[in-house]
Amino acid sequence: MQTLDARHIELFLCEEYKNGSWDYQLVGSHDIKKRADGAAGAIFDTKHLEDSSTSAVFDYKSWIGKPNDWQPKAMIGFHAVAVNTNLQENEGINVKYHAMKAGPDGEVVSIRISQQLL
Repeated sequence: MQTLDARHIELFLCEEYKNGSWDYQLVGSHDIKKRADGAAGAIFDTKHLEDSSTSAVFDYKSWIGKPNDWQPKAMIGFHAVAVNTNLQENEGINVKYHAMKAGPDGEVVSIRISQQLL
């Protein structure tokens, strides 16, 4: 399983987060039911897609591992983060998207993308 978490920098200061009253909620999921060469996930601040630090994340060929490199690789920018893991033989992956909100009607304070082999 591969998990990518992106959290608001001040999340650890919030009492509701520390006492566990804020939790992740499933936003969506998707099964890829055929062989996947890699598991990849990325989170972007859409207001900064054209920033130079974000464009480095889009240049995935410069930072992902060679096909036989099984170690996860990541790229982190000021407004973007991505992770990739090359996969051995498999029958597909299940991708789940979670979000944590600051209370029932609050803003999103954390995003989680998890990927698991089928």
